[in-house]
Amino acid sequence: MERGEFREATGGSFRSASPRICMPTWRNFTRKAFRCALYEAQDVLAEFDDVDLIGLDMAWGAWLNEYWLRTPLYYDVSRKLISTNLGLKKVQLTKDYDIFITVCNTIWDLPYINAIERWRDHCRISVCWIDELWAAEVPG
Repeated sequence: MERGEFREATGGSFRSASPRICMPTWRNFTRKAFRCALYEAQDVLAEFDDVDLIGLDMAWGAWLNEYWLRTPLYYDVSRKLISTNLGLKKVQLTKDYDIFITVCNTIWDLPYINAIERWRDHCRISVCWIDELWAAEVPG
């Protein structure tokens, strides 16, 4: 695998014959410096184990939609908006995996997972690592 390329579960030539780990990555649309360590860690894991990195992408016009959809998340008393897709292209898994691993830098990254349709049906175990969570946000 060449530098800068990664295997995708939705297509591409860098697919393992029997991947056991499914891991979404938002490197295609969140290019902020503080996320570089996470992307490097994903690349290292993919080098040492059978990982399908699922590269999520924004749909056309999603940058504006994300702002308008994310704003009510801060004030949602029904707690149902967290399951909203923030304008990402939908992805369907075509394989079954032993484990689904997602690493979120903040709790506000969680809605990105909703772009992967029915991921729970294709993954036996799921792990969610939230890198930064302030104590004041825990009740919400």
